Amino acid sequence: MKINETQIVITILVLVVGYLLVNRFFMKPKPKEVPTTQDVIADLEGMKFDALNSTRIEMYRSATDTGHTIAGTILEQAIDIIVAILEKPDITKIGNIIIQSKEDADNVAIMIEEVGKDIVTNIKNFKGDTLPPKDLLKQLIPTVNASLKDELAKTDIWYPIFIRFMENHSDKEPFSSTPEDTKNLLKSASPSTIERLRMEIENKINEIIPGRD
Repeated sequence: MKINETQIVITILVLVVGYLLVNRFFMKPKPKEVPTTQDVIADLEGMKFDALNSTRIEMYRSATDTGHTIAGTILEQAIDIIVAILEKPDITKIGNIIIQSKEDADNVAIMIEEVGKDIVTNIKNFKGDTLPPKDLLKQLIPTVNASLKDELAKTDIWYPIFIRFMENHSDKEPFSSTPEDTKNLLKSASPSTIERLRMEIENKINEIIPGRD
């Protein structure tokens, strides 16, 4: 089933905001000590405060640019939601359960960053002075498609993450009802088997998010 354009726009906005936030934390110099949750919350709120006082966004209510008003409000709400989640240990521990390895979490973050980077580059290169705004969406949808498939091609990264996820959640559905023979087959999958799985996922991406003709 295909999703509609509104859902695609929301997905793109989430990816862009995710890229901005990941880029904010991963591209700055690493601290000597791992930051606490409160440190991250303070940094996010500081980021929001900086943006709030930016003349480019004008308190998220621009008198001349409705795009600034909407974009600023999306960023503000995204930060508020993330802060609210970080302040709830019972919610954040779910993420720790889903992906338990720091290396896996770093790799997932980098993949998200790459998708966001492609979208941001596409937006920056959009010829808004010669093309109607609706053409931006037409450009972004294939960009998301291509970027996701680029990351999907990195089977050496995501497939081991999938296997570790399966092993860590073997007592939960859908893995608890998966025959052991099937699990063992997945764990020792040949490159050709992994490639077939990649192609199946790629076909699903093409069904949901249309690519370039």
